[in-house]
Amino acid sequence: MSLGNCCREIMLVPHLAKYLHQSPAAIYALVHRGMIPYHKKGKRLYFLKSEILAWIKEGKQKSDLEQQAEVYIKNRKITKR
Repeated sequence: MSLGNCCREIMLVPHLAKYLHQSPAAIYALVHRGMIPYHKKGKRLYFLKSEILAWIKEGKQKSDLEQQAEVYIKNRKITKR
């Protein structure tokens, strides 16, 4: 991996705000609440694109069918044969 590719994987607050279509203040609020992965060096915050993508995927909502299946499995009585 060249240094150029590495730097494209690291974002600062303004870049992340633009990437997520949020304001910089919203990004700082997520950091303050510990809700978003970040790295801090001195006073500067850094965000790795791979960690941000994983964080977004963690928030994936289940479909109605997935939720119904989960409820069914939890509520189903297991009978011994």
